[in-house]
Amino acid sequence: MKKVLLVLLFVTVMFVGIGCDVANTTSQQDGLASEFRHLQKVVVLSEGDEFFPYADVIAYDPVDGDISDQIVIEGLNDLGLDDENRVTEEGEYLLLYKVTNSRDVEITETVTVVVDGVMDDTGLDYELVWSDEFNYTGLPDEEKWTYDVGGHGWGNGESQYYTEADPDNAYVSDGTLTITAIQEHYENREYTSTRLLSHNEGSWLYGKFEISAKLPEGVGVWPAIWMLPTNWEYGGWPDSGEIDIMEFVGYEPNRIHYTIHTEAYNHMRGTQIGDSAIYDDVSNTFHEYQLEWLPDKLIWYIDDVEVFRYSVPEGAPEDSTTWPFDIEFHLIMNIAVGGAWGGQQGIDNDIWPQSMEIDYVRVYQADSLSQE
Repeated sequence: MKKVLLVLLFVTVMFVGIGCDVANTTSQQDGLASEFRHLQKVVVLSEGDEFFPYADVIAYDPVDGDISDQIVIEGLNDLGLDDENRVTEEGEYLLLYKVTNSRDVEITETVTVVVDGVMDDTGLDYELVWSDEFNYTGLPDEEKWTYDVGGHGWGNGESQYYTEADPDNAYVSDGTLTITAIQEHYENREYTSTRLLSHNEGSWLYGKFEISAKLPEGVGVWPAIWMLPTNWEYGGWPDSGEIDIMEFVGYEPNRIHYTIHTEAYNHMRGTQIGDSAIYDDVSNTFHEYQLEWLPDKLIWYIDDVEVFRYSVPEGAPEDSTTWPFDIEFHLIMNIAVGGAWGGQQGIDNDIWPQSMEIDYVRVYQADSLSQE
């Protein structure tokens, strides 16, 4: 039987455009942050698997120290573990982890447990339909990529000017694409960078998306790998949706964010939906950032490990306000500088230039879905 160990993830909320504001599973009401450690947000099991909900989970408080013995989990009765801690009934279950420190400040975290493939999307025959392996030298392939150009802040108060076909900002060599943000005065901006789009060259409805990337570092960088609608059928942002496969802000080293934006769920309303977690050495090591987009759900993976999923919340209207993801979207890759989220702690003037390296971009589709 498999034993499932829980891994630390944090709840996030996100910002418009390429970014989002942040909230963690910590309580800072008294200026001292309590937190859960080694807690996985989504656990996928098969019937008969062993599950130990307290295993390796730590509740830590900077004043009280380890308060794990005070963790209370609500929802275990619904999960129905047998005497040997095996799950016995398929379904989707919510566990609420709670702990209170000596100052009567409570922290909570919700974990979704999926048993026996309720959300297991097996049987799909995916085939590679579009890719760039960057096995050439020069500017990004113009048959696959176009550019967003300008320096108007991009709705987030960003500090860079996005250039077009400038090899200083985007260049392919030695098997990778390098997007570079440079500190230089250009068109009334103090930085230049690149924002690449597969728009018109590559737009898709449903599929699996895999991007292997190594990220920049330092306070003020804001790289993203994300998706926007190609034709905006439901209206402007956020009504037609946004999918953020990967976002990173330099003042939070190694923390990766993933989120969605819709008319109902966006930062303008304070209802945005997303998550984040810390990964090893994201600025010096390639990681594979993955999205599986299905007709009723979005599933994020990092290095083949599921980290987050979104579907229309129970009781919410099942329409474009909560699920605009039934129209074609295209990919975007960029480094922003500063801005409402990336610049929350300023911009370090001593770190430039900074680059994001992309080893490959791959898009897969299944005939049974692409024909819907």
